[in-house]
Amino acid sequence: MALSYDADTAQWNTDYIHGFGMYALNDGYLICVLDKDGTVIWDAENHDMALCYEIMNTIELRMQEWNPKSKGDFVTYE
Repeated sequence: MALSYDADTAQWNTDYIHGFGMYALNDGYLICVLDKDGTVIWDAENHDMALCYEIMNTIELRMQEWNPKSKGDFVTYE
């Protein structure tokens, strides 16, 4: 994500982060970008909650099709 932050201007490129975040979401990853102070720069769930839940439901259904005994749980990593 080198293009997401400009150290010279101390500015975040949220358009770039949005693009990266949406591709990640389609692959099953919910991205939340925080700065060094813990301030949220961009969060997939808050940015487009309807699309986020739609994709999460699609992923959950796909997981259940692949493994009917699966609970379809999501895991959080920081």
